[in-house]
Amino acid sequence: MLCDIANILLTQSRKQDVISRWGGEGFLILLPENVIQGGEFLSEKTREHLERKTFNYLSLSILI
Repeated sequence: MLCDIANILLTQSRKQDVISRWGGEGFLILLPENVIQGGEFLSEKTREHLERKTFNYLSLSILI
């Protein structure tokens, strides 16, 4: 699941953004040359994408 989420973050972000793991299950996204509204836009766009995503683990389908 963490790899799937990381890939979603990578596809939703810009080339200059930096995405990394933060702690066990957290992610840190650095948004250089951006304003607060840009961060809000990215977080909402990513949230919507994750909301539609079904994660498969073994034979289980997990919606978050």
